[in-house]
Amino acid sequence: MNLPNLTLISVVCCFLSCCDGRDYKVSIVPGRRYNSDYFYTMYLTIRQGLRSEKFPLSKFGFFLFSNLYTFNIKTKEDFGDITSIRLELDANEYVIFMFLNKVAISDKGRKKVYVFDSYQWITEVLPDGPYAVELPRTKLIKF
Repeated sequence: MNLPNLTLISVVCCFLSCCDGRDYKVSIVPGRRYNSDYFYTMYLTIRQGLRSEKFPLSKFGFFLFSNLYTFNIKTKEDFGDITSIRLELDANEYVIFMFLNKVAISDKGRKKVYVFDSYQWITEVLPDGPYAVELPRTKLIKF
């Protein structure tokens, strides 16, 4: 038996299985606050350790408070358990402030829902910079 070839096959199989993307369903719940209707492009960055990937969720959409908005995304690689996210609004467009209650990301393959509670306004990170909020995972629900 040629052991080096067997090791190479194992490494290649491991590489291919960990590089498959995953399908996620992202649910965003804006909060009910005065002046919290929004009209902009929204981006979501998901993170696990040092790895991250950014997704456009909407292109210049109008969001009303207290509605549930869902988006489907597919990652380039398998992130495992998502530890944090960043939700960003395009600062080059008209923004009427956004109050965010929570974000939930469902992974049907793993039968998990990652919940990110916010209950805060999405604000400017730097002057003339993006409006964004960084959220650590607050709950992990298995179904």
